[in-house]
Amino acid sequence: MAAEKDQRHLPGDTSLVLAAVSTRLVKSPDKKAAAVAADRHHLRPEEEDDFNIRNPRGHHSSTARCSKTMTILLIAIRHLYVADVGGIGIMNVMLRSVTERTRELGFA
Repeated sequence: MAAEKDQRHLPGDTSLVLAAVSTRLVKSPDKKAAAVAADRHHLRPEEEDDFNIRNPRGHHSSTARCSKTMTILLIAIRHLYVADVGGIGIMNVMLRSVTERTRELGFA
């Protein structure tokens, strides 16, 4: 099997990482990996698997959703910040104008 050449065992972990050279070579990597793991674990067909198969394709969609949510959150924070800073600037200009006018009118 081409994928066996690319497998690595991580020290201190019971994980097995398989990498295929091309998606054309392996049409259903999850099924083939499960078959190899069941064979290595000496599982009979009626026995339940004692391993998990994880495919990074599923993580891509959740990562994209998280990234989109963070983008929306950061845009909202930016707009609040700009509005706040702009409001403080306008308030300072108006305060200075009113202070100058009160002196001109003789109220101070």
